[in-house]
Amino acid sequence: SSERRPLPAQAACPPRGRALREKPPAMLKSPTFFVGADRQRKNLQEFQRREQQLAEAYLKNKPLCFSSRGYQKTHPTKARKGHRDADARLEAPMILGVADGVSQIEDFGIDASELPNELLKYCEDIGMSQLVPEGNPEAPSGYRGPIPLVREAFECTESLGSTTLVLAVLDN
Repeated sequence: SSERRPLPAQAACPPRGRALREKPPAMLKSPTFFVGADRQRKNLQEFQRREQQLAEAYLKNKPLCFSSRGYQKTHPTKARKGHRDADARLEAPMILGVADGVSQIEDFGIDASELPNELLKYCEDIGMSQLVPEGNPEAPSGYRGPIPLVREAFECTESLGSTTLVLAVLDN
């Protein structure tokens, strides 16, 4: 039973010997194919041109947006004196904002953090409704710039107080 059985016909290996001597060894199992240098250059240039056109079309239709995170910590001296932070921040896809309420207003019984928080909330609500790409920029309530946006947001607030405000807007 140590006798070797022949392999079935479909599993037979290609003939060795003379066939090997007829072709150069490097050509037998080459995973690539050969294309002339001029043809390679032309193919590469066409490929790069197509890639550039696709990238430009993609970027032309893709709006820019912010990707942000914030961290806030009360200054130790301020915390020891019992002062609260009166600042607020806005982190939206197309708007970043920081507002800092004037803490001296607390001497009059007014929460210094209310106006900054309310103002930034309205900036976000109004701004995002004006800036969304699907929106109609020709509409009368369309985005007209950061100053009209802040003015409109401030007119919507009901809180009393005073604040500073920095706003960054990507209007694409």
